[in-house]
Amino acid sequence: MLSEIAVKVQSGQKYKFAVHPLDARCRQVAGVYMVTHRAEAEEGQAVHHYLSIGETDDLSQWREQVPEIVCHESHNANCIGVLYEPDYQNRLRIVNDIRESFELPCD
Repeated sequence: MLSEIAVKVQSGQKYKFAVHPLDARCRQVAGVYMVTHRAEAEEGQAVHHYLSIGETDDLSQWREQVPEIVCHESHNANCIGVLYEPDYQNRLRIVNDIRESFELPCD
């Protein structure tokens, strides 16, 4: 794991994602995933640009659910954020919260 990011949405809710390199193997559990481009800010901190979000019953298979790989490549995707969530309805709510709060170019 590289770090954690806390994604604060318009509703005030905050979701914590564990951030891994894009080629990392995710666990075989249900959750929400977010593809990002991680860049270094001038202060030395990492800044994530959110590219797309989705949910799955099996995070180890998230790549099979992403239709816009070319878009991710063009935006220099280099990280995957994962939030483990077993409940399908909660996963949908999280995905919708984030989609309503951010423009995701590859969604």
